[in-house]
Amino acid sequence: MENETLKRKARLMAMRKAAAAKTEAEAGGDKGKDKDKSNRQDDRADVAEETDRTESALHDTIEAAVSGVVEEAVARRQQEVEAHELDIAAIAPKRANWDLKRSLQQRLDKLKAKNEAAVAELIGRRIKESAES
Repeated sequence: MENETLKRKARLMAMRKAAAAKTEAEAGGDKGKDKDKSNRQDDRADVAEETDRTESALHDTIEAAVSGVVEEAVARRQQEVEAHELDIAAIAPKRANWDLKRSLQQRLDKLKAKNEAAVAELIGRRIKESAES
């Protein structure tokens, strides 16, 4: 992005210089034509030198900024993978026998009612036996 900005800036500077040279040439008449050609060549040389300087500075800056990013990202990803592998709680269900309890609950409710009725009958028998004796 910076590279494109710098290139655009260089082109605009060159265009401004060319426009200024053109207006001077028109004002100066024939003398300005020779001067205009030399200005164009100088402008091209200036733009080329500036582009070379900005590209090398940009290249050095990008390399310096990105030097540790890749290693850091790989290390961070490796830590995430290791943490996920070691997290057994993520694999195990939170309530281990929930599905078994759900299917058995209706049966247990029926049995509980029958069990309470049987206990009440046994207690009634004992009371009758103790009353008879």
